[in-house]
Amino acid sequence: MKSLFFHVLLVGLVLLSARAGAVPLTLVAEAYPPLIEFHKDVATGPMVNAARQLLAQNGIDAHFVSMPTTRIVGTLPSNLGVCAFAIPFDPGLAETATFVAKVAPISLSVFGVRPDLHTVRNVQDLRGYRVGALDIQEVRDLLDFAGIRYQPVTAGGNGTGMLAAGRFDVWIGDDTTQMATGTPKMRKLFGLARLERWVACEKSTPAKILLAVRTAFKEGVLAASTRPLWRENGLESYFNDARKQFLQKN
Repeated sequence: MKSLFFHVLLVGLVLLSARAGAVPLTLVAEAYPPLIEFHKDVATGPMVNAARQLLAQNGIDAHFVSMPTTRIVGTLPSNLGVCAFAIPFDPGLAETATFVAKVAPISLSVFGVRPDLHTVRNVQDLRGYRVGALDIQEVRDLLDFAGIRYQPVTAGGNGTGMLAAGRFDVWIGDDTTQMATGTPKMRKLFGLARLERWVACEKSTPAKILLAVRTAFKEGVLAASTRPLWRENGLESYFNDARKQFLQKN
């Protein structure tokens, strides 16, 4: 019994020592429920928790700060020692910041609840319907190019709830939203796009930190060790699909 006590104590001291010696790193990210959430400035969600765990294993003590993606893109080049988390690849930003590693794929789909929507199979078929859409650049570009009128809803907004309440005929959003909310009768009409999300760092970030971040995210935030974190949030099926896709492409 005494030996067990000392073993537990030793493990605890080792963990405390490892954390004490960790390098602090600030990561800015936009809320993207249910994957990335901020409650009273505390970051949560399976993508954040997985990132925090993987970075800690590589000697990085991660601190997440909420910031809109548009502001991240505009300020990252001059934000010394800061990294951006889960942002889209931006060729312009890549000239002034370092895109270090992919963290996860994002799947966007078109959803509906009405039984007469079976004929909606592509973007052009959305004409004439009330469309609600996740307000991110890739969706805006696609719908604007196709000439589809839509109401943008921020990632923190309740797009699926608005769909269920009849505010929209169709909703364009992340597949994880449907999995997490389980909105009754909502079904996927068709897949719209698969996107990649990255971690990027300010140019003067030390090479040691860049290497640690790159190593931490060699399998994105989808390393096998993070499965329990996704399962806790009811997103294990997303984890399985996203991990398979990530490993095939990288």
